[in-house]
Amino acid sequence: MNTPRKTAADVLLFASVALVLISNIAASKIQGCDQSEHRCVPIRFCPLYHKQARTQQSNGSFEKQLLQLQCDPEGKIDKTFHVCCPKRNIECTLGNQPATCKRLGQCSSLSARNEHKWKEHSNATNLCYIHKSQNYICCPTDESDGRRRKRSTDNELEQYPSVFPACSHTRGAFLVPAVLCDCEYTMVRGSSKVCCKIPPSNLLISHPKAIALAQGKCGTILNTESLFTVRIHKGFDTDRGEYPWMVLLVYKANTKAFCAGTLIHPRYVLTAAHCVRKFVSKLTKVRVGEHNLWRCDDSSAKECSAQVQEIAIEKHILYKPEASTDKRMIQHDVALLKLQQPAELVPGVVEPICLPITRRLLMHLPSTLTITGWGKTEHDRPTIATNRSLLHAHIPVVQDSSTCREDYEFCAGGSDASNTCPGDSGGPYQSQSFYLDDKRYVQYGVISGGSRFCDGPDRASKAMLVSYYIPWILDMMDIV
Repeated sequence: MNTPRKTAADVLLFASVALVLISNIAASKIQGCDQSEHRCVPIRFCPLYHKQARTQQSNGSFEKQLLQLQCDPEGKIDKTFHVCCPKRNIECTLGNQPATCKRLGQCSSLSARNEHKWKEHSNATNLCYIHKSQNYICCPTDESDGRRRKRSTDNELEQYPSVFPACSHTRGAFLVPAVLCDCEYTMVRGSSKVCCKIPPSNLLISHPKAIALAQGKCGTILNTESLFTVRIHKGFDTDRGEYPWMVLLVYKANTKAFCAGTLIHPRYVLTAAHCVRKFVSKLTKVRVGEHNLWRCDDSSAKECSAQVQEIAIEKHILYKPEASTDKRMIQHDVALLKLQQPAELVPGVVEPICLPITRRLLMHLPSTLTITGWGKTEHDRPTIATNRSLLHAHIPVVQDSSTCREDYEFCAGGSDASNTCPGDSGGPYQSQSFYLDDKRYVQYGVISGGSRFCDGPDRASKAMLVSYYIPWILDMMDIV
């Protein structure tokens, strides 16, 4: 029988959790999990939270969040701490080899006839969880399948490599702004950048609120066939539900402004600061579930209007750098909108986009990104025709040291590539990436210049680098 060794970190973790539990007797545990895609498992089977917990034992805020995740299993497996874990993140090992949690009947290497093996794998150590009276056990994974999956994953990740250069003197490291590195690094003399080593696994960043944001579903891919398609010069129409995180900012009548944003949480929208700063009193609502600005054809008008939600804004939040001068604030073109009530999430209609809150994604900027929008700007320039439907285009990230010099920005488009004409100020630069070992859309940038460069498409457009602002975004979000 393979019994995992308990390290000192494990002992400290569970001692820490026990202490918090004792001091919070009033805290009630969830019976099972309230989300259909989650399962109540011993925390050791959920690396998403287990590895995070082992590095943050003294963090009181994290311990409080861990209590929020605690659950009471359907059948008592053992006395260890149980958490609600997304099914896709449940992992187990047998003899230090990766394995999979499966029902006994689905585990080809075990059978009821092989009684000694069944008893070995169905004990408290190797029983992952119980769901609807079915035991899910740690099942050996076929090695050839594992190799095939790894090769496939590696190939897909290489298709859109990072624009950050590799460090010449540090193997497996990339030269990135220091704020993007949440793991081992070495300083670079005379530079604000560091040589950041790629972490061995896709762990969450160390910010205490990252775990809370990661609990929600995000970045669902509707049409995987469109991944890595040829660059589009002008925007192509999108299918309804292809980008369900797109948000239309709603201003009072006679306001000469048109901006977009992205839903990053049911209560929060990420957008550009210039869409907010001059219009605080006039920017009152947002619209989610929007696809066609002229509404739908008569045949489906009722169905389409039912999918659109208009929600009032509770708070406008502008980024304020430490050296808070008016000029510095204008340069940091990002803002958050807190909604008065959470958006009702509807699969394929209204869903948040993922943010780069894993250590690998934080230090990654794909060489090609997708922009989405209705093709208008904060000034509603007459050079752009109003588009009925949401558009998208794929554009390259370019190294432009003269235009995008700061760590918090990057340039995209130009040189006969598609520019941000199909996008809107405040809208996203996004790409399909592996987010917690699942392929999702992740937002890497915020459209800052909008479509103002449409009259000069050879000019690269400026974007705000979302990874740079992740600590601020999480700090501002009231989530647990």
